[in-house]
Amino acid sequence: MFVSARRRSRAFTLVELLVVIAIIGVLVGLLLPAVQQAREAARRMQCSNNLKQIGLAFHNYHDANNMFPLGGPGGVPVSTSYLIGWPGRVLAYLDRGALFDELHELSPSPFTQLGPIRTAVGSTETWSRPIAPYICPSSSVGPINTKLTSPTYANQHSVLHYRGVAGTNDVGFDSSSSNATRHHSTSGIMIPIGNVGASDVTDGLTKTLMVGEVSNDEGWNNTDRTSWGGIQPWTWGSYYYSPTEWLQIDHKYIQFPIGYTGNFEYNNTPFRSPHSNGAQFVMGDGSVIYLSSSTDLTVLKGMATRANNEITGGY
Repeated sequence: MFVSARRRSRAFTLVELLVVIAIIGVLVGLLLPAVQQAREAARRMQCSNNLKQIGLAFHNYHDANNMFPLGGPGGVPVSTSYLIGWPGRVLAYLDRGALFDELHELSPSPFTQLGPIRTAVGSTETWSRPIAPYICPSSSVGPINTKLTSPTYANQHSVLHYRGVAGTNDVGFDSSSSNATRHHSTSGIMIPIGNVGASDVTDGLTKTLMVGEVSNDEGWNNTDRTSWGGIQPWTWGSYYYSPTEWLQIDHKYIQFPIGYTGNFEYNNTPFRSPHSNGAQFVMGDGSVIYLSSSTDLTVLKGMATRANNEITGGY
């Protein structure tokens, strides 16, 4: 006769359960940063693609107009006004032809005449509709910068996380105004008056910065963060005070290192991003590069001028 003995199944002890939980916690702790890094890498790649699209739009604009988009009206405007700058001019080259047409329905010459009246003309959606190529997905500022207090309505308009490079405070710099907020540079690819074409960039398109990231305001004081030097929407490009005085809103001259968090004026807002230790730029030839915050300021300034024959090396 055989007697079968039933084995009693052994349950986990409390110690074993705690060990398993601890192991799972360690694994989660190891995997979570990797997941976050992967997500940030994807966002940074999308940001790079935005700049690539902007660079291509600039060159398509150049092919059609024999010059790069302007950092102002191109000449002294008839009357002082805030004007839409390069972001409006290249809309049609970013598959935003409908919005480009919408601007021309509001004004036959929206980039020289529309000015402040856009605060009262057109639907709110015209100005608040997010434009994906102008928004860095890593930025905490978001599609509308609600922190802004100047100018009026800016905190209701879709944001611009990229600024044209206007040159430096060392070359082609006009500091004749008694008001430092109106000092401006004319040594970059994007300037308020005058046309700049590829042939004018004698330093070489591959060596000259054209547009860069201004997509992170963390660390700035509240005045800089909320005023004209803050991260403004695409709808505000420049303001003409006099032939020697300009407000450069969608283009900035370089005076500070990448990632600078100290005080600054309206026209020299530092280029910086939420990406790790640096910011992305599109060069004059349309290529996109990543520059570290440790990039030598002399080299950075050399890359910001179009015709000063600086030696910039390997960045």
